[in-house]
Amino acid sequence: MARFELNKPVTSDRPNITVDAGLPPGQYRFRLEVEDQSGNRSRSDEVVVTVLRPVIGPVGPFGPVIVTPINR
Repeated sequence: MARFELNKPVTSDRPNITVDAGLPPGQYRFRLEVEDQSGNRSRSDEVVVTVLRPVIGPVGPFGPVIVTPINR
């Protein structure tokens, strides 16, 4: 599992990386460079990822609840 630390590269010989789920909410910039078997590097590709805090909504009926009295 990869732990991302500021300005420290994460290297792998696999096409996928499992990411630590402990990143706090905020924006992160990731840069990807690929090196082939001959040592040639690709240009960097950057993406900004926003990690959001989970939103837990109400449980139960959604919308207004109408209570009708029972006449006995």
